[in-house]
Amino acid sequence: MNDDLYERLLRRGLGRVVDDIMRLTLPAIRLTCQQTEEALLPPGASKLGGLPDLPPEMSWPEWRGEAMVFIAQIHLDEIAPYDPEGDLPHCGLLSFFFATDGEPKANEDDDNPETWRVLHFDGDLASLVRQPAPETLNDRVRFTACSVTYSWRLTLPPVELVEEMLGFTNQERLAYIDVETSTDLFEQFGSFLDMDHHLLGYPYALDGSPFVSCYLGAHHITYQAVEAGGREWFQHLEKEAAKEWRLLLQVYSNEEAGMDWAGGGVLHFCIPKEALAARDFSRVWLEMQFV
Repeated sequence: MNDDLYERLLRRGLGRVVDDIMRLTLPAIRLTCQQTEEALLPPGASKLGGLPDLPPEMSWPEWRGEAMVFIAQIHLDEIAPYDPEGDLPHCGLLSFFFATDGEPKANEDDDNPETWRVLHFDGDLASLVRQPAPETLNDRVRFTACSVTYSWRLTLPPVELVEEMLGFTNQERLAYIDVETSTDLFEQFGSFLDMDHHLLGYPYALDGSPFVSCYLGAHHITYQAVEAGGREWFQHLEKEAAKEWRLLLQVYSNEEAGMDWAGGGVLHFCIPKEALAARDFSRVWLEMQFV
């Protein structure tokens, strides 16, 4: 597929920057989900929605006395063939929770890292216990269980990230967007900017790079300060955010599990690159994007 992409970029007139673009691509692990009977899934199986499998001594995560929403769990042994660089751990279970009713809160909780949780359990998955839904779990976010299968895909950086870096002409910019969004050569993979569920790779951004929001939140920089700093400082922050952060998991609104993030939006769980290398999932940041 890399060779096909190289040829495709050349045919679109991007020969001047094709090698630079190829160096910026990132592999991702696509999650394909299918609604299923949860009883058919063994403890620790990969799933989107449904009920989490947790250690016997662990309670369902809460925020302010209410159950967090269970988003997904990833059986890490299963993703090893699609992660040859070892960016993710290859044993145990990675589980994702979020305190939400599916809508943005429009208050300080949006940037409060205590309102989401990413848990890495690296013990015996057979010891995990499927947790019943707590009474405090909002009915709107009791999602249907979906089984998960994995496949490899390639992601291109969004044009906003590379056009200034590579000095695109207007013609090159349009050609790059055409390569990102059309699927004529890669129907088996979808377009490079598919809004899908995937681990790693580049995010599908509906409202600018999610890395910027993560960077601002983690460094306690307010949006008022960004506005006061002007466009030049914002561009500096964009570059710093792209250097520091990467996507961990993207989950979009979908019918299979009945997930709807603010009317068709997407969740981005992002993590600092150094934290991912250290397997420190306590430093994950979450952004919900919508239009």
